[in-house]
Amino acid sequence: MAARPPTATVRLIDGFECRCDGDSIELPRGCQRLVAFIALWERPILSSFVSGNLWPDSDTERANANLRSTLWRLQADHRGFVVATGSHLTLGPGSPSTTAKP
Repeated sequence: MAARPPTATVRLIDGFECRCDGDSIELPRGCQRLVAFIALWERPILSSFVSGNLWPDSDTERANANLRSTLWRLQADHRGFVVATGSHLTLGPGSPSTTAKP
């Protein structure tokens, strides 16, 4: 019998909150921004779109570096939470797949 994936939710109204199987997950502010942004989309989104929107005042090279750094921090503690392919980002299995929850 296969183990069920963890149930995760993200709340974006009245502040950021992420829970996995009922337990609160503490994420650094930059990781919260990334997870919240990705959670608002129902499909994989271009990495360049994410970096351009999360760091609009930075040039492309700096915005992409900021995204890589944020992904590295997120993967260090919560591997698989965000899946990064060569060009797209999406929430991983068991990650919050809903949009905003009140």
